[in-house]
Amino acid sequence: MVCINCQKDYLFDNKDFFAGVSFLSGMGDKDFHQAPMTEVLDEDEIVAKYGRGALFAAGLIVDTRKGFDNLWEACSVAQMPPEYQGEISDLRAEWIRRFKKFADNYFMKDVDIVYHLGALARIQPSFKNPANTLEVGILGTMNILEYAREQGCKVIFAGSSSVHSGKLKNPYTFSKVVADDLCLLYKKHFNVDTKICRFYNVYGPHQLTEGEYCTVIGIFENQYKEGVELTITGDGEQRRDFTHVDDIVEGLILTAQSDNFEIDIVELGRGNNHSINELAKMFGCGHTYIPERPGEARVTLCDISEAKENIGYEPKVNIGDYVKEVISE
Repeated sequence: MVCINCQKDYLFDNKDFFAGVSFLSGMGDKDFHQAPMTEVLDEDEIVAKYGRGALFAAGLIVDTRKGFDNLWEACSVAQMPPEYQGEISDLRAEWIRRFKKFADNYFMKDVDIVYHLGALARIQPSFKNPANTLEVGILGTMNILEYAREQGCKVIFAGSSSVHSGKLKNPYTFSKVVADDLCLLYKKHFNVDTKICRFYNVYGPHQLTEGEYCTVIGIFENQYKEGVELTITGDGEQRRDFTHVDDIVEGLILTAQSDNFEIDIVELGRGNNHSINELAKMFGCGHTYIPERPGEARVTLCDISEAKENIGYEPKVNIGDYVKEVISE
């Protein structure tokens, strides 16, 4: 399993159930050739914390630089039929051999569930590089679904609340709408048990607090700690259903545990929303307004009634309590 911005404690607590873990760049940069488990200094710690598969994954990721421009190119070439790979150097051939052996050992058998959380997330970066956003979000999802079709396993897909604003709102939302449809297509025609979990404005520990891939809560958190004014886009009256990552993880697990094939979509939010002005007021410091950004919804608000009924979902964490913890540190 490859997890992007996963909750670290959850991975540690359940390390025996993961074949291998790689923490991909939170910046979503395809040219970032990865440095998984950078806090781990030796092999014993890698195995103890992440499982034996991570040791091999780490070596593969590092060695991509010997024959490829980046990890994404390496994986793409390795999965092509030989007739489409072109002329392969000895370094590339050896990496592809190791890649396939790793996949056979850790991902090609005894897989019950795939949590597909991978994407180049965030709206604004998708305007800068739409092709990458669409490639990863759409073709990446198709690859996962093809694997699930062959292996007969369930797919829990990380959808997005942004789809409710219309697929042409921005490239990121478009990729999510198409990925949703792919999940439903494979369910209808190929009997793949796919379930789409739509996330609403996720926040929590270990979130990014700077750069174009961070959320408004991450931005405010960083600005508060730096002692500078909070920056609010537009008039600040746009409303968001902020959902803590612990509640999202719980929703994913409950969805995976459900044997109801008829469940297609699970909306995972808090069930209430706050304006950005209200959020800024929680931090209790000064703020300033900057121009609004294109492609963003005016309001997000999750209807959690079906999630409650179908999987027993009950979000627990309140955004106000989280902010209180941040400003008390």
